[in-house]
Amino acid sequence: MTKEKLERYLTTVRSIAILKEEINEMETTDAGIASDIVLDYRSGMGIPTRIEGFQWPLYGRRKAELARLLAEEKEVREFVEAIPDHITRKVFKLRVYRGMEWKQVAKQIGEKDECYPRRYIFDKYLKKSESTVYTENTAVQ
Repeated sequence: MTKEKLERYLTTVRSIAILKEEINEMETTDAGIASDIVLDYRSGMGIPTRIEGFQWPLYGRRKAELARLLAEEKEVREFVEAIPDHITRKVFKLRVYRGMEWKQVAKQIGEKDECYPRRYIFDKYLKKSESTVYTENTAVQ
């Protein structure tokens, strides 16, 4: 798990909600319909003709982006929920899920120094999990 994914978790959740709304609008309203004017030469002359159709390429991009964001959100949740230590898990939940400042996180876990949850819990656990993943990957090879 990267720090960047954890830091953008709240943005990811907001983006998921927005994309779901956009996709729903495309599916249930005229928001997915586009029109264009083309010249119809079937009669020998270019007659401007309006054509309409569903925006399948845009719809496909929205659906693909939603799937990517849902996978990322699930990955972060699984990572946080798999933390065995309850204090470390609490720090991650407060910081990642709620977006609390380090001072607020420290207060929530009963610490006065805001550096304690950041340096000694959050950063230390991330380094530990990165080295564990690295060790497991190199052991397999």
